[in-house]
Amino acid sequence: MSPKTTTPERDAFIVRLWKAEQTSNQIAALLGISRNTVIGAIDRARKRGELPLYREDSRVPAERQLAHEAKVATARKAEAERLATQSEDAKMQAANRRKGHVRKAEATPFVAPPVPEPVSTEGEDTSSPAKPKELHGVGHYTVSFFDPDPPDLDGVSLAHIKNNQCRSILPGKSHQGLAVFCGKPTKSLISSWCAKHHALYYSRVPPKRDGFTILKRKQEA
Repeated sequence: MSPKTTTPERDAFIVRLWKAEQTSNQIAALLGISRNTVIGAIDRARKRGELPLYREDSRVPAERQLAHEAKVATARKAEAERLATQSEDAKMQAANRRKGHVRKAEATPFVAPPVPEPVSTEGEDTSSPAKPKELHGVGHYTVSFFDPDPPDLDGVSLAHIKNNQCRSILPGKSHQGLAVFCGKPTKSLISSWCAKHHALYYSRVPPKRDGFTILKRKQEA
């Protein structure tokens, strides 16, 4: 199935994995689609009421959750009123769009891939803080943010990049499927690059021209 083809079957599969507490990155890696595509399917399921707006382990304060739920309820009511009062032409156009999606989905039916079984934790030490749940067997998309970078990385991985470290991506290097950054101290507190990469990426804006005369700089005035 083409990654750009959205079908109810694929959305239902994404919802099932989401309910099993898999992350959007893990689902995207399993299906070979982008993370934004997964988020879109989850958002549509939330709008339909198939999924709650927040998980039980969400760190969003309860006040913000209630305010968001009230906002979504208002939007759903407005959408229902719009659909109830839309013209016949608008209904016909919507029906034609749905038919087009159905034909496209039938041409490339969705086949759910096998979901890797989680690794058993029997006999492991559970006294230490729990690590985030991982979808095992998805190759380099399984990323651990607890393991330090290898000493021969010659850079800083996405999991360990900090403020005031150069954000220039090193070509040809990757760690656990993610980009590796330069990591050297930035040229200044407000810069994103070290002195070397700042010289490569930064260029001055050429002086403006007023007719045929180049405007002089302030220090030359």
